[in-house]
Amino acid sequence: MDSSVAFTLATRALGHDRVRGVYVDTGLMREGETEFVQRMAGIAVEHAEERFLGALAASPIPNGSATSSARNSCACRSASSSRAA
Repeated sequence: MDSSVAFTLATRALGHDRVRGVYVDTGLMREGETEFVQRMAGIAVEHAEERFLGALAASPIPNGSATSSARNSCACRSASSSRAA
């Protein structure tokens, strides 16, 4: 199950007023995925391609790039949550 399916199930179970979805486009998404998600109601799209790809390019080791990506994802979600509050 991917995150858009999880979002849909959570929304059906809890209602639109109790669920907030944030989709972070890292620049590594499947073709057409961001456009598909943008059409879904209730999901905020964060365009973080430059931030993620820059962090990947700057990391000399594979594990470092994964750690950097995880940190960027958390930062993007936090920033989106702060703007919604």
